[in-house]
Parts: sequence; structure tokens; C-alpha cells
Amino acid sequence: GLADHRTELRAALSADAYDDLRQRWRELGRDVIEGMREGSYERLELVPFEVTVGRVPDGRSTDGRATN
Repeated sequence: GLADHRTELRAALSADAYDDLRQRWRELGRDVIEGMREGSYERLELVPFEVTVGRVPDGRSTDGRATN
């Protein structure tokens, strides 16, 4: 929550911006609780990741045996 990052947020935001963020955060929490009570709450998480494919020319096959 915001309380865990209060020091960093206060350093990065003006007092008004922090208060606005806090107000919107609380409103979001109330909306979540209401959605949970109604059974309409859904949570979606996106986890970005990258896949890299390549070969390492070390003289070994993919099963670890020497190819030379």
C-alpha cells in the first residue's frame, strides 16, 4: 500500500499530489470491496517478460556432450 512507500512518495510528489493519490487509492479500495461483495470483482495482472533465443559456440551439443 501507499503507507509502505510514504517516504519515497512524499519526496517525489507535492503535498497536493500525494493527497490526491491517497484519495484515489482509497476510492479504488472501496470500489474493490464493493465489487467483491457483489461478486463482480476481477483482478488482472500483466507480467512483462522477454524471451531470448540463441546458441553459445562452446563446442558442446544441447545435451552437454562434446561435439569435437
